[in-house]
Amino acid sequence: MALQRFIFVSLTVVLTLVVLFHKAFAIKCWRCQSSGKMSEFCKDPFVESNITAAQKRWIYVDCPQNSNQRSACKKIIQLVNDKVVISRSCHFEPVNALENDCMNETTPSYVKTQFCKSCLTDGCNGGAMNVDFENEYTTVASENTIDD
Repeated sequence: MALQRFIFVSLTVVLTLVVLFHKAFAIKCWRCQSSGKMSEFCKDPFVESNITAAQKRWIYVDCPQNSNQRSACKKIIQLVNDKVVISRSCHFEPVNALENDCMNETTPSYVKTQFCKSCLTDGCNGGAMNVDFENEYTTVASENTIDD
């Protein structure tokens, strides 16, 4: 009886430590898409105070861990069928990835990526990454223009 109690208590402690360890090292990211129903808050400017407590429980999430890659937060602005869509999410990337490597991800022909960055701190794909889309797009477009 004492052995069973010891085993039960030991397993409980180990499982608790595993959960706490995961929580301590998991990155938290905003996860939303501006094209979704009732997702106006996902657009820029992203203002956390406009998000209700109920919404925050669903969209401010612990990102999963992956032993081969690091977890990161990502913000991406795309033209999908000529409509601006802002997405914020968790994603996995190589440990040595640069913050804008996601600009090189392959997309279908009807999707044009205008902005993409990843970051490694809690909530970093929120308000800190607000983008003036018109200015950012103009800058990117002018940098990619070939002079004659």
